[in-house]
Amino acid sequence: MNTRLADSERALLDALQKCLSHLNGLTRRTVDTLMRGVKFGVMDRIIITAGRNARLSGYDEKIIGYYARLIDYYRSAAELYERRKSDLNSIMIHSLLNSINETLSIRIQLFNVHKTTDNPVIVERIQLLSAGAAYFLFSCEETERRLRQSEYVDRFFALFVKNISEDYFEYFIQQIQSDMFELVLEKNYAAYVKAVQACTYTLNNISSRKNLSYYYTLLTGEWEILNVVKSQITALEKELNRSAGNSRERDTAREILNILHEGYQFYTTSCAELINDVRQLSKIKVYEPESKTDFKTACDDMLLNTRLIIKRDYNETVLNLKSSLVDLQETMERESDIFLNELKSQTDTKPFKDVAYYLRENAEKALILAESIAVIFCVINSAHREQESWQGEEKDIANGINESFMIKAETLSENIEEFHKRATGLYENLMDKTETFNSRERENILSEMFEVLIKKYHLFKNAPPEESEGIFDSQGIFDSQGIFDSWLELTALEAYNRRVSELAQRQRESVEKEILRFKRDHILYEITTFEEIMSYSVTRLRETSNEMVKDYIEIIDAAADTIEKLLIKNNIEMIKPQPHNMFNGKEHEVLMAERSEGFTKGEIIKCITSGYRQNDIILIRANIIAAR
Repeated sequence: MNTRLADSERALLDALQKCLSHLNGLTRRTVDTLMRGVKFGVMDRIIITAGRNARLSGYDEKIIGYYARLIDYYRSAAELYERRKSDLNSIMIHSLLNSINETLSIRIQLFNVHKTTDNPVIVERIQLLSAGAAYFLFSCEETERRLRQSEYVDRFFALFVKNISEDYFEYFIQQIQSDMFELVLEKNYAAYVKAVQACTYTLNNISSRKNLSYYYTLLTGEWEILNVVKSQITALEKELNRSAGNSRERDTAREILNILHEGYQFYTTSCAELINDVRQLSKIKVYEPESKTDFKTACDDMLLNTRLIIKRDYNETVLNLKSSLVDLQETMERESDIFLNELKSQTDTKPFKDVAYYLRENAEKALILAESIAVIFCVINSAHREQESWQGEEKDIANGINESFMIKAETLSENIEEFHKRATGLYENLMDKTETFNSRERENILSEMFEVLIKKYHLFKNAPPEESEGIFDSQGIFDSQGIFDSWLELTALEAYNRRVSELAQRQRESVEKEILRFKRDHILYEITTFEEIMSYSVTRLRETSNEMVKDYIEIIDAAADTIEKLLIKNNIEMIKPQPHNMFNGKEHEVLMAERSEGFTKGEIIKCITSGYRQNDIILIRANIIAAR
């Protein structure tokens, strides 16, 4: 171990062996902990009590949720209109739907302007409750100042030092608690009552809640908008009944009408019921919190857990180390970075290195695949030099094919270089990756280190030499190795190592996504566009009688076959749906839906470009034409 670590251990040993009498820290902590338990317990009680008695707050989520759902109906209708308005040929139908769409778009835009990630009504409620709790918190400053007066704490401390016993510590707690309750009832009960009443009243008063009132007003006002839309819908239905139109136009109009009817039905039932419920809450009653006696009983109940914490502090401090605790804790904290760094240096960093090796292996495979594809494109380009004697349209098509493959090869080469740099940087970062202890882990580790230290000190300090082996040598000098071996087995360190493993797993998932993204966005994208060239440009050359053109086509066909074999070798499966296969939204993407003799709705008529999957992960869906 290094000199700095040895010095830190020596300082820790001095704190253990000096056994300085210092219990003042325990006394002050007890006072603060009791007051903090009441203070934050009452703040929670304000929030819970006000929230329970504020009937209107139960509608916060519904008001904005219902309004958002209504807007979703508007949005669905508007989006359908925008996608299919080219189907509308009748002037009157198009005009009516356009008018409806303009009305809906204005309402959607109004909603989007005020839309936020968090529910603003809930945020407003939390702010109102927090303000009431903070009001009580500020009222406690004088009470805390009185309890923290040095002569008050010192009086109890002087008595406690003379009576270090569990019975006196219980008396000590009861005395402080009694004085504290007297002060709280005198100084802070009125603030508690006012905070609860103010929170309850404000939450129940819709006019005082800016965000809730805003969305409630919008929701209420939608009745007029829907009436306007309803009159336009009525006119549209009459026009549809009167006019024959065409089937696509009628289908489009009917789908939009169905959405609007659903939205209208939702408003006239659910929304109307909600609006009526909120109106019934307009009569606000003043809530009367519990009496002083009941409030004191509630405060006493709040301290049950706090008293357990204080008792545990006493047991660890007084019964184990007595007056040396404060000095030992300070020494431990002062030297903690040295100890923690030594512990961390001996923890397992293998998970990050495993991810780095996984990255290197799979990134290299992806790069080799990409480079192989780029070489194939270059081979096709080299075959183009024989095309100088070609004539007419065949030469133009071949020139276009060649230009496409030149661009594809250059683009793929650039992406290969960029991915290689990114993967190299990520690999180096993972190889050097270390994870520091977070604040909670640090706290837990230090706490458990302290407990181990105390346990070993008390078990072995006065024991015979044969029982203290590994802790103290024959001269009674502290042997740190035994302690460090124990520290390496800490439960808190196990939790840290689990977190490191979980973090490494997330890093691995991120690496996998990065590699899959490179394959999808660059390698497979270029292969997909290669298929498009095969489908359109190369197909136009297949009827040629020119032997040189035929040779050129054979080279391209061979390249396609080689690419497919390369993909199979890299565990990438092509998705090639056949005619009459049923459409599957997970694997297929419809480029066009059309009616075709011999095909039923949902059957695939033709595959335009293949899809790709790796290990059951769909990287790219196959582009198809489906029957409707």
